[in-house]
Amino acid sequence: MFKIKEFIYKKIVSYFDHTNYIKFFSKKRSIDFIFKKLRNAYLKALAKNDLNPMKEVQKVFVSNDRKIDIFIDTHDYSHISQVADPNWENKIFDYYDKFNFDNLIFVDLGANIGCHTLFYYNFKKFDKLIYVEPNLKCVELFRQSLSVQKSYKENQEKTLILNNVVGEENGYIDLKVFKNNSGSGSIVDYFGKESKKNMMLKSHSEFNSTKIESLTISKLFSKIKKTDNIIIKMDIQGAEPRILNQIGDIIDDYNVKLCFFEINDFDQDIMKKSLKKFNKNYWLHNLKDKQVNENNLSEYLKDVLVLKNKSL
Repeated sequence: MFKIKEFIYKKIVSYFDHTNYIKFFSKKRSIDFIFKKLRNAYLKALAKNDLNPMKEVQKVFVSNDRKIDIFIDTHDYSHISQVADPNWENKIFDYYDKFNFDNLIFVDLGANIGCHTLFYYNFKKFDKLIYVEPNLKCVELFRQSLSVQKSYKENQEKTLILNNVVGEENGYIDLKVFKNNSGSGSIVDYFGKESKKNMMLKSHSEFNSTKIESLTISKLFSKIKKTDNIIIKMDIQGAEPRILNQIGDIIDDYNVKLCFFEINDFDQDIMKKSLKKFNKNYWLHNLKDKQVNENNLSEYLKDVLVLKNKSL
């Protein structure tokens, strides 16, 4: 049974593999005039998308009743994966729905094309949205997406867009981004995942490196009132332990209600040290709201956990 399933899966995947189309069209045939027309149509379609890969599409959040218009780069794997799957990160969106706060500030660190920010913009009550993303392409797409949302003119002043990376120091640092996968941008050399680290070490041509202005958490939070209710979501490709450490240093000065972050392959000692700063006033939970032992973080690799204020 397993071999049959594997065969069917490989067959389906083959229909989406461009090399199979190239092999198909590259053969010489007796009725070449027919295949020439098909080949030209195929090449025309590729060229058309290459000239204008930025497209407006619909993003569905779990239910078809919740959908928005959003701009993506159709060459970008990360963008496609976020919109092609209506259940993408559905557990986080379901968790958002559990809470409503007055004077809410939603802070989206590593926002990419802004799915999480746009979810709050369209479906939740908020006072301010802070979108932070180092990849300029993603920032420009998010601006386009924001401009086509309902009530844009009334709410545009409530959205702060920052083309920055959150780091340990203010200044400029190197940002590494895999080509055609903006979701893999990182300021650390291991991208939060062993396989990505190995790929990076083998072939530097697979990613771009640019200088980007870095903001510390302290500087970012200077834009937030200490009386505001704050939700933080971070997806920063391996830098989470170090940024949580910064948040832990100022956590007593702000009213952070929830902080979502991903567990990665590296820096787990730093992660454990950082999490200890939250022990007094926060529970560490998974997205099923079950308490997590910080000594067993390896069980949650690539999962999202949440620091939940004990007042909730």
